[in-house]
Formats: sequence, structure tokens, C-alpha cells
Amino acid sequence: MSRSVLSLTTVVGLTALLAACGDPADAPDVLRPSLTMIRIGDVEPVDPPVVPDDHYLPGIQIKSEDYEYDETGRRRGWPPPPFAGEPEDLSRMRQQDDPLPLEKHVSYDYLAGSGRLFDGESEEDTLSFDDIEQGAIGDCYLVAALSAAAYADADGSVRDGLVRAQFDSDGYVTGYAVRFYDAWGDPQDVIVDADLVRKNGRPTYARSLDTDSDGEEWVVSLFEKAYAEWHGGYQDIGDGGWAGDVLQAVTGSTATYKPVARLSDSTVVRTIEDAVADNRPVVAGTFGEEDGVDYSGTKIYAWHAYTVLGVKRTEGEEPKITLRNPWGEVEPPGNGPDDGIFDLPLSDFRRLYQGLTFGGSARQDTTAPDAVDDLAAVAVVEGRVSLTFTATGDDRDEGLAATYDLRIAASPMDEASFYEAEQLAIGSPQAPGTAEQVGFALPEGQGPFYVAVRVEDEAGNLSPLSNVLKLEGDAPPVDGVEPTLFDFEGGAQGFETEGLFHRSNLSAVSGQYAFWMGKESTLDFNTGDRVQASLTSPILDLRGATSVYLMWESLLDVEPGTSRDKAQLQVATQSGDFEDWTTVWEKDAPTEDFVLQGVGLDAYAGTQVRLRFAFDSVDSNNNTGIGWLVDDVWVWVEE
Repeated sequence: MSRSVLSLTTVVGLTALLAACGDPADAPDVLRPSLTMIRIGDVEPVDPPVVPDDHYLPGIQIKSEDYEYDETGRRRGWPPPPFAGEPEDLSRMRQQDDPLPLEKHVSYDYLAGSGRLFDGESEEDTLSFDDIEQGAIGDCYLVAALSAAAYADADGSVRDGLVRAQFDSDGYVTGYAVRFYDAWGDPQDVIVDADLVRKNGRPTYARSLDTDSDGEEWVVSLFEKAYAEWHGGYQDIGDGGWAGDVLQAVTGSTATYKPVARLSDSTVVRTIEDAVADNRPVVAGTFGEEDGVDYSGTKIYAWHAYTVLGVKRTEGEEPKITLRNPWGEVEPPGNGPDDGIFDLPLSDFRRLYQGLTFGGSARQDTTAPDAVDDLAAVAVVEGRVSLTFTATGDDRDEGLAATYDLRIAASPMDEASFYEAEQLAIGSPQAPGTAEQVGFALPEGQGPFYVAVRVEDEAGNLSPLSNVLKLEGDAPPVDGVEPTLFDFEGGAQGFETEGLFHRSNLSAVSGQYAFWMGKESTLDFNTGDRVQASLTSPILDLRGATSVYLMWESLLDVEPGTSRDKAQLQVATQSGDFEDWTTVWEKDAPTEDFVLQGVGLDAYAGTQVRLRFAFDSVDSNNNTGIGWLVDDVWVWVEE
């Protein structure tokens, strides 16, 4: 048995057996690259595919390099059922070049054991999500993604083609074909034999929990081995990677990465629920050790990937996210048997997990998002626009879409001319039914201008074009009224600050200055403690008003949702001595730039009021964004 030392640049050019069965001479002579190979630049195809955003997880390995068996021959802490199948006859196995193990394991044996592809416990071969266990290698991203794909495999489409035995004409097994999808979503097979890296006779890397001392189930080990062979060796997959790339390689559908901090509480819950209901795999990744998150006592680890199994809701309680540790053990206390499966309150999940990777369904996704049909202008003021529309979904009006494409042109748009228009920056989609709000500056010129949006899902399905919105001149929220403007260029203009709020030239809209809730020294709002700050207006006399509308420019680089990093607009009246504050607006999602926000204050016409932009981080965690900038506060008063 020879071992090949493969780099990512050479593996693509190697002669490879790609057919699930048949003569090797009939197979193509190259293995096409994965998304990871293209992502890291080791392969540069002539027609490169779109490489989606994803998050790199360095990965950590299971704590022990070997199983521990008790006196009965069962693995300690997790006794599987007895091996039910007859061991495979490997006498006609065709030897393949094996991927090189990790450097620290080069002295280990590389041998076949006694077992078979599946353990034979049932008549139907199965790949169960909770049988998949990471070994002594840092590829948690790979194992968690495989477990997620198996969990979402409702119709068996992943199981049926993932790893298949090859036979000769007499019915003897000659090898195993492992199907992966290349970077363009086209299937291909990597052929491996049954040899595995072993210590004391037992598999060192990924394995099935159905393996015991009586016989081994190889499906998990062979999947990992083939992935290593495809990418150049265990050393090329054993120091972290991208869970989304693995999901794409398994299902053929593009994965979507979402930073948890950019999703509101309701969006996190609904998106996970929708994905699980739609049989889409989900993986969650924790923060790195350098990110300042304290994992002590949680039994959850930094830089680690976990399979997401769903959401549990209980009346009157916080939703809980159900997860699985790919080690097959080690979980927070109070979660029953130590099988690696546990429930985590949403607030703890947000604190401990950095991102979610949503895979596509193993079945081809051909259902496009619904079109946006209510694109509307809240206001156009001095060349600044505030638009609103209702989020649709991934499949029509269900699930979380992947991206928005918002464009502006100087002439009316249709499906044909849409992509000739200028693209505008816009944040990630929120849950279906959410009121999306986006702000931007009009291009130079007299106008009119026309705006439209399309929605795209993770499989590249596009919604029809939205209604086309015409923007012509200023369109204030109250016609015929000259607003009062606080632009903060000449000073505070009567506004008072507490905490981290201060007048700053960090970033502004109409001039050089805005009020910023943040720290000049570190460009964040991390004080090590809970952060509370406010920006309070002077008294506004509305005693002769019949209608009042307030708008302001807001840039929020904080955690989403209303349970932490609370950013609110509050109003206090003269009758309460300007001390009884009522919240009239609160943020739901962060913004990537200044967004023109607005709120009607007709309820306060006829009195005197003060306005307060109030911030409360609630806790000391994840205060690493820029914070909150407020600029150009307009007040329209109709008398």
C-alpha cells in the first residue's frame, strides 16, 4: 500500500476513479475542485463559480485519540448495540493511494479492520446524525456538517448516494465510491479502500458510534477519508475549515452564512425552525478564544462547530436552541445523558455562538422568493431617501432569503433593464413579514429616479421584480412645512449627553459632526461593563401643533433584537416633569450605514416634550461594534 503526498494544486490533476461502479478506465481523469480549493486560491479555474460568504472555524479535536472500552468490550459512556452485520469480505479490495495522516500520526497503522459500510442493524442502511463522531483531528466543521446533512435527510437522498460499495462481477467489494459535489454543484466520486488510520487497532479519526469491539461501521470514516483524499490529505482538512463548503459538497446546494449578531431574536428562531422544517442542514460555530467570550463552566468550546437540531418553545419561557456536539459527548449540565445533544436558551446561544450556516436542501431548490410588492418611500429629504418594504422569504414567503438586490436608475426599469441600473448597498434579509428599512443618498442629477428590488435565495432562485418606485424631488413626511433641523455642525444645539454619547467627527451625513455612542480610543463601546448612555434633546414646544413627525439619521453597529443592546427613542412630556419616558421606537436589526429613520408623534401634539435616544447594552458581552451614531434630526410640526 502506497501513500501519496498531495497538495490542493496537484489533487485536481490526478487520475481519479469517479464512477460508482464499472471499469476504472471509463472514469474521467481529473477530480474537479471544491469550493474550499477555490476559496483559498490553490485552484484557479477558467470559469470560477460564485464562492459564497462563509466563516472559517479553526476547529478543535476530541480530547482522546482512542476509544476506551470496558471489560465487556463496549465503549465507555456510550454502549452501541451489538454489531449486527457480517464483516465485509475484503479479499478483492483494490488498493488505493491513501491520504497522508497528520504528522503526529505518521507512525500509526493504516489498515482495514473487521466491519462493513453500515453495521447491518436494520434492513435499510442508514446514516444517523447521532452516530457521527469526530476523532483526533480538528475537523469539527466537517463532522458537524455531515451530522447536519444526515439530520436533514428526510427522504434518504443524502444517504442513498453518499458512500456506496463497488462490486466486481462476483459480488465482492472492490472499493467505496464517495459522492461529492464540486464547486459548480456537479456530482463526482472519490474512490477509497477500507484502510483507516489506527491506534491500537481502532480508528483514530472520524467514526460511527455504532462501531464497537465486535465490528466497525465505516460510512463516517470513509466519508472523511475521501474528503481528505480530495483535498490533499488529512493535514489539509484537519486544521479547521468552512462548514458551508462541506454542506455544499454533500448536498450540491449553496450554503448561506449568517452572523448571529446580525439577526434579531425572532429571526434566529424562525430561520432555524424554517430550515429544519424544510429539511435543510444547519451548523452553528462558536467564537474564538481571542473574542473575549467566557466559556468556562459551560461545557461549550471556542472555535467549535455544532449541529443545530431545532428550536424548543415552552409557553412563558425563552426559546431554546437544540444542538449536538460532534464529539458525541460533552454538553452543558442538566441535559440528560451525555450524548452531546443539549438545549441552550436563546440568550446563551447568542452569547456563545458567532454564526449560523444554513445549507440548501439536498433536493434541487427551484422555488423562488416572492416578489416585494410594497416598496415605498417614507421620505426624501435633501437627497436622502428612506425606503420601506416587507420581507418575503426563501421559498415564496417562507424561510430566510439569502440576499437583496436593490437598484436605482434614471429611467423606468423592467426585468430586462434591471441589471443595467446602479446597485445600492442593502443589509441581509430578515424574517418574512419583517418591515425592512433602508436609507441611501440619491445619485447626482435632477431626477426623477426609479428604484426596484429583487430577492435571491441560497440556490440562486430570483424573485420577480418588485413594484418600481418613482422618486422625484423632496418628499417630506409632512407637506408644506419647513422642518427644524439639528445637524450638530455648530455644536450640541441644546442636546445633553450621558455615558458614551458625545459629539464626534467619526462619521456624519450632512457635514462633519454627529453624536456617537462609542469610544474614540478603541472604536467600539466595550467598557468591560454594562453600557448605558443617552442623548436628550432640548424642550420642543408642540403646543400649537396638530401633526408632528420626527426623522433622524441612524447608524447602528450593535447586536440585533430588543433583548440586548437596546437602542430606543423615548419621549417625555411636561406633565411628567420630563422624567416619565415612553418608548416610541426601538431598533430590531443593525445597519451597515446611516439609515433615515422616522416616527410619527401626533400623540404629543399640543404639549411640550423632550426626546431621548437611549442605549442599554443590558450586559457586558459582544460590545465590539462601533456603537450608535445619530445625525440630522428633523422635526416637522404642522399647526
